[in-house]
Amino acid sequence: MEYQQALMELYAAILKVLRLSESNIITDRDVHDEMLAKMLALVNSCSYKRSSGANCSAANVAIQQQAKVSIPCEQQTEHVAYQTEHSKQVIGKRYATMAEEDDNEYFFRRVKDRVEDGDTNRYFVLTIFDDGTGTFEMTDDIVGEKLQTLLDNKNSLMASGVVKTFGTISSTCSIVTRTVGEVEKSGKSWHIVKPLMIEFK
Repeated sequence: MEYQQALMELYAAILKVLRLSESNIITDRDVHDEMLAKMLALVNSCSYKRSSGANCSAANVAIQQQAKVSIPCEQQTEHVAYQTEHSKQVIGKRYATMAEEDDNEYFFRRVKDRVEDGDTNRYFVLTIFDDGTGTFEMTDDIVGEKLQTLLDNKNSLMASGVVKTFGTISSTCSIVTRTVGEVEKSGKSWHIVKPLMIEFK
C-alpha cells in the first residue's frame, strides 16, 4: 500500500507539472523536453507489480501525451527563425574594393574569391551562404598605408548606403564592426540590402 500511495503522489505531481507547462509556465523548449524525458525515465524504472501497474502506466501515458503538446506560437516563431538563420552553410569568401551605385542602390560587382599577393586595395570581405545571401565587413588588414588610403577616399569607399560610420576616422584609428552588412545575389553582382555599421576607435 505504501508503494502504491507513493506512485499516486508521483502521478499527481507529474500531472501538476504538465498542467503548468500547458499554461506556458515552462517556455524553454529544451527544459520542457528534458523534464519530460526525466519523468518518463523515472516512471519506466518503477516495478510493474500487479497492484501498481495501472497507476504507473497511467502516469507513463500522461507524460507521453504531454510530450506531443505543441509549442506556444511565440516560441514556434523564435524556434523557426533560429533554425532558418543557423541552417545556412558558408560556401566561400569574396573580396571587393568598393561598391558601385546604380539607381540609388549599391552593388559589389568586381569581386574576387581570393586576394593575390600585392593586392592591397580590397577593403571588403563578403561571407557567402548557400542560399544566395551573404554578409560583409571591412577586411582586417586596414592599417598603415591602407588605412590612410581609406581615409583619403572615404566618401567613395564608404558611401552611406554601404557603410554607416561612428566616430572619427584617422590614420591611427582602429575599425570595430558594430553590425555586419547584408547582401543578396543579383546576377553576377551582390546587392547590398543592409549597410555595414562600423566604429572608428
